[in-house]
Amino acid sequence: MRRRVLVARELFDQLEAQLPEDPGRGLPSQTQFIARDLLFALRTFEEQWDQLPRLADRDDFRVLIAAGRLIPAFSIVGRLREDETVELIRITLDTETRVDPDEPDDE
Repeated sequence: MRRRVLVARELFDQLEAQLPEDPGRGLPSQTQFIARDLLFALRTFEEQWDQLPRLADRDDFRVLIAAGRLIPAFSIVGRLREDETVELIRITLDTETRVDPDEPDDE
C-alpha cells in the first residue's frame, strides 16, 4: 500500500540547523541533501511504511535509518496521522565523516 507522505516544517528547521545553505566545509548543502537523501527517504516511507521499525512500540511512529549518498548516515522519524498520511517529523544526520558533494554518484 502506497501512502501519502508530507514533510513537517520542523523537519526542515532541523535540517537547516544541521547543514549549511551552501555546500562547504566538507558538508553538502541543504538543497543537495533534500534532492538526494530526503527524496529517497520520502519514497521509502511512501512504499515501505509497514516494513519500517516501530518507534518505542508505537504503531503510529516508524523510523528509517539509512546510509546517505552525501553523508554517512541519517535517521528520520515519521508518524501516521489520523487521515492515514505519513508526516516526517524528525531528522538526525551523521555529519562526522565528510563526503564530497560534487563527486558523481556510482549509478
